[in-house]
Amino acid sequence: MMKWIKKLFIITIAKKEPARSYLYSTTVDYSINNKRTKGEKVHGISESYEVIPLSFRILVSVEANIAYSIIWDRTPLAVKGDFMKGKAKLFDFFKSLLTQDIFEREELEKRIEKSIEFLNHPRIDNIFFHLECGEVYRKNKGDVDIQHKNFFDTEIKNIDTTIKMTLDILRSLKQRAEAKAVEPIKGRFFREKKEKQRDEEVKTLYKEMWKILGIDNWNNVLYYDFRD
Repeated sequence: MMKWIKKLFIITIAKKEPARSYLYSTTVDYSINNKRTKGEKVHGISESYEVIPLSFRILVSVEANIAYSIIWDRTPLAVKGDFMKGKAKLFDFFKSLLTQDIFEREELEKRIEKSIEFLNHPRIDNIFFHLECGEVYRKNKGDVDIQHKNFFDTEIKNIDTTIKMTLDILRSLKQRAEAKAVEPIKGRFFREKKEKQRDEEVKTLYKEMWKILGIDNWNNVLYYDFRD
């Protein structure tokens, strides 16, 4: 199972300095422009530790192109997509997700509502979404350019397949969490400690699910900040 998650989500190997993926909205199409432009606007949207969440992938998946990074020496390790169309695709996905028995309904509705409110705010209303992937790639083994090409060709250009596979992963994680939650405690000694450990393992599985989805960390202020 974990091999499947790693294959789809490019989880970082290094633990000392967790890698992040970064999502911005921009007024400049960095797939055709590799230099800063006078008057350009770059607004922070979200950042995520260790994974490139499904929400990020969906938001950049419409009219997507490989783009030059605005963080790492203008190397082509980013992805740009249409802002309005990307939002629409994510909002449509939210409607579909609410019909799936994967996340706890009330909590999911709450996080979706906050997501829509944030993404519809005028302060981030630009022309493109811009996803920075380089920090994640550089924490993994292998050529970063090859990693990025594979990520773009396999997961962004085929976003509907990515969504379907991710939902399968989330269902599997939920099943593991539910099975773990009712797993009997063996032995009479240290029972309370074992129950606490089991409960923590269940919480970790649910946290992993939310991390993969990536709809609960919207923020205008990211580690790399481009506000004037």
